[in-house]
Amino acid sequence: MSATRSLLLSHVLRAAAALMLGAVATGSRALGAQGTDGLAAQVDRALARAVTSSQGPGCAVGVTVGATSITRARGLADLERSVALTPASIIEAGSVSKQFTAAAVILLSLDGQLGLDDDVRRWFPELPVYDAPITVRHLLTHTSGLRDWGAITALEGWPRGARAHTNAHVLQVLVRQRALNYTPGATYSYTNSGYNLLALLVERISGQSLAAFTQARLFAPLGMTSTSWRDDHQRVVVGRALAFTGGSAPKLSMPDESAYGNGGLLTTADDLLRWSEALRRRTFGVAFQQAMEQRMVVRNGDTLDYALGVNVLQHRGTRELSHSGSTGGYRAHLLHFPERDASVAVLCNGAALNATQLAEQLGDSLIGARMRRAARGPLGGVVHTLRRVDSTRAAVPATEWPRLTGTYVSDEVRGELFVVTLEEGELVLRQAPHSRRALVPVADGRFQFGGGSIRFERGADGRATAMHVLQDRAWDVVFNRVP
Repeated sequence: MSATRSLLLSHVLRAAAALMLGAVATGSRALGAQGTDGLAAQVDRALARAVTSSQGPGCAVGVTVGATSITRARGLADLERSVALTPASIIEAGSVSKQFTAAAVILLSLDGQLGLDDDVRRWFPELPVYDAPITVRHLLTHTSGLRDWGAITALEGWPRGARAHTNAHVLQVLVRQRALNYTPGATYSYTNSGYNLLALLVERISGQSLAAFTQARLFAPLGMTSTSWRDDHQRVVVGRALAFTGGSAPKLSMPDESAYGNGGLLTTADDLLRWSEALRRRTFGVAFQQAMEQRMVVRNGDTLDYALGVNVLQHRGTRELSHSGSTGGYRAHLLHFPERDASVAVLCNGAALNATQLAEQLGDSLIGARMRRAARGPLGGVVHTLRRVDSTRAAVPATEWPRLTGTYVSDEVRGELFVVTLEEGELVLRQAPHSRRALVPVADGRFQFGGGSIRFERGADGRATAMHVLQDRAWDVVFNRVP
């Protein structure tokens, strides 16, 4: 392309972006009145497209560009009482919360209380000794290999939301795990376990709960007066929006658990913008910011998108710090563009609402349409495979299924036993009191079910001796067949 054509194209793109934003300036300069009106109109249009009904669950949105902030909300905070959602409504942020847990750990490291590359067994000697040590950084970057505790409790018959789990319960689950998904630092797999362990780490080092520590060191100094943690799910939170799932027949979908640090931040769009401003202004210092934004390098030399509680991405040459969140019926997404002095916060209280899409659309209106990338892990980084499937190996024929039946137990998974039975020509996985899953034979001798796949280990006589359960966040959990 010639220099003249390149210059012309540059002018055209800049003009289009300015028109899109209503002539909003995206540097450190504050917006004028016309620019503010244009940004407000842009937010209103995007919110109306995302939340089509004002009589169902909705979203609260906050956008900051320079010194100007726009907050909007649409939908209901409480469907039973027809209470409107407002920008001040308190909504749970799901895994957006992780960056606040990471921030607490970084502050402790800057205080000299821990090293990010310390072995976590220094503070948790009750954890098993694995082939390689798990470091604090591994926990922060989802490279520890720890199985996700939610996947394990689901195998116990108590999925998240069915029991009021606490961080103490999470630690009990982790202490029982004799195996990891992989060697620490080898690759990436998203796991909440690391962040619940980090919440306990803050408590063991500081003598304060994560809730108390972050209130003193983060929320109060930044004026985040509406932000707290769901460390007690029964606590009354004035101004909280309830969460819902379903469409024409909505149901309550609240996170009825007290485990937090992995999620559980109760906050508002405005408070998230305050946090974003602190990151842009490097309020906690250069060393803090560098630590949070340092992307993880795994053992083979690959660099992940994931840093410490945030993804560090490039959006048309502009650095983007982002994270999504999902807990119960709550959905959230937070974007920072530090060099553009811009942020987008989206908090929704309906499972069918796409907070990430809305946040990215608003981010695109600020920066320009994002380039679509190849498939990645759930939150950036590498895409993993549980185990390579040998497609040339046939499925297990039905004539052999009777040899797979029996009762299966694991000392890593406490709870209801698994029973494999034959029922009307189907191989079925049962678990008390009423769980029934049909096992569908596929290639490589596996069987698929709703939560993943199963591979049976068999003896010389062809009878099953063990059952290997493979899921996205718990790669190979072994259940031995009761003789």
